[in-house]
Amino acid sequence: MIHELGLSSGSAQRRKDAMRLTRDEPSIKEDLLDGSLTLTNAAKIQAFRRRTGKKHGVRELVDQVANLTQDDCTRKLFEIAPEALPQERLRIVAPEARELRLVISEGLHQKLERINGLLAHAKPNASYAELLEHLADREIERLEKIRGLRDPKEKSTMGVKPNRTNGARAKLPSGIRVALPLALQREVWRDAGGRCQLCNSTYQLEIDHIVALCRGGSNERENLRLVCRNHNQRPILAPDPWEDFEAFA
Repeated sequence: MIHELGLSSGSAQRRKDAMRLTRDEPSIKEDLLDGSLTLTNAAKIQAFRRRTGKKHGVRELVDQVANLTQDDCTRKLFEIAPEALPQERLRIVAPEARELRLVISEGLHQKLERINGLLAHAKPNASYAELLEHLADREIERLEKIRGLRDPKEKSTMGVKPNRTNGARAKLPSGIRVALPLALQREVWRDAGGRCQLCNSTYQLEIDHIVALCRGGSNERENLRLVCRNHNQRPILAPDPWEDFEAFA
């Protein structure tokens, strides 16, 4: 089928699975013809039946996934038989590389996406492997200090921390860029809830001056807000860089 029809191996396999499914339950040909069952979802059902020992009837499964998207079909099948979820798997794919396959909850996925957004400046477009390595490095460093394997006073290797200020904060100059105190940065992030104050995004967030520094804007709290990089750069790309910021939101 691959050579005769010029199909990829994945496309050919989906068609084979769909044909095997129609062999077991001829009535689903109508579902395939009217579009309520796609070839991809038919292949998912066939793979699901292989994993579950064909305990579930074809007609029963087709009726439950009719007109569903690929993702919703997958969710529905695993709701029917959670034991069909793929098992964790680790295999060698190169001398210095391993392939790790695992199933994670939606909650964990959201946490990883949140970390990805918070690290977007330091690690733009980081892969899941890069995120896991970063988290592993941080946790190893923390645990080694707890276990006495590393000097607790040793500076973190995970990056330079912003300068801290003690006591009352001195007034910051206006019109020039300065390093904002850590406490002030945290206040801006906390007040914004860790989201862009213009679009609610959590990705590539930056502290922005509402009145630009080149127009005499201050570095004080009342002139600061948290925005995503997309919104922070829009005034720069606008025909009039100093046009009201909200016009580009």
